[in-house]
Amino acid sequence: MIPIQKKQAVKTAVIALLLLLILVPALYRPVFESALLKGADEAGVSYVDQAFDRALIAFALARASNAIISIIQDSEIDIAPAGVGVTIAIGEALDPVNDMIERFSWVMLVSLVSLGIQKLLIDISPWVSIKLILLPALLLILAGTWGRGGWARNSLYFGRRLVFLAILVRFCVPAVALVNDQVYSLFLDQHYSVAVEGIERGNTALRNMDPLTENLDSRQPEGLWEEIKRSAGKVGEYADLQHRISRMKSRMAGMIENLLAMIAVFILNTVILPLGFLWLLARLFKAVTGSDSLLRLEEILAERVT
Repeated sequence: MIPIQKKQAVKTAVIALLLLLILVPALYRPVFESALLKGADEAGVSYVDQAFDRALIAFALARASNAIISIIQDSEIDIAPAGVGVTIAIGEALDPVNDMIERFSWVMLVSLVSLGIQKLLIDISPWVSIKLILLPALLLILAGTWGRGGWARNSLYFGRRLVFLAILVRFCVPAVALVNDQVYSLFLDQHYSVAVEGIERGNTALRNMDPLTENLDSRQPEGLWEEIKRSAGKVGEYADLQHRISRMKSRMAGMIENLLAMIAVFILNTVILPLGFLWLLARLFKAVTGSDSLLRLEEILAERVT
């Protein structure tokens, strides 16, 4: 068997080497910023950037829909023939879509913020894991290696767990991003593509409503008889407008469904799944390190106070 002092010397040499790698910048970069580690981070950042682009596309489509609807609603007073029936019908058809777009915009804002946080965490997690977690962990292990009694055991206890925590913090965000990317590719990509196509078709249908926004009363009346003839001619025009508005309502219902599908995709992809994966990693840390870590820490602090 290897003598205890020799084990301590070997462990001390390894820890001293790791501390040297962490504290000396010329050694830190080749080891902790190697091409392999950078590749994992870049893959995570690439996924976040793609998700960010998808969110921007969806947000732009929603704002385009909102702009078209606003133009139609602003001009609806010009198309009401001999009353307000058509005006009310257009408002009833477009208001639900407009309300849904407003809610969708809030979801997109939350998604963009979530993606921005993920990208920031990928950038800072290497520094946090090495400088703020691994460095104190190595010092605790070093102190516990040469210490005596309960204090030494506690130092080793928490130092080893901090080492595992440093590994999790270093790789958890890129790993979550990559796993989330696979989930998106397998289950959510098709729903996103179908929803985007549906919203684009809805926008096209709204743009094709331009004849509705023409000022049907722009011509000045030339007399009572001409006004009566024009009012009689509007009866057929009114029926045609009502028919087109009825078709528009069915199309807008489909657009609302696509917006709801898009909301579901982005809430799952940018909020629920990342939080769920992080929760699983937290459970893994608890399972590996033991559920009594916090209780142990409280007992140690209580002993110091008393």
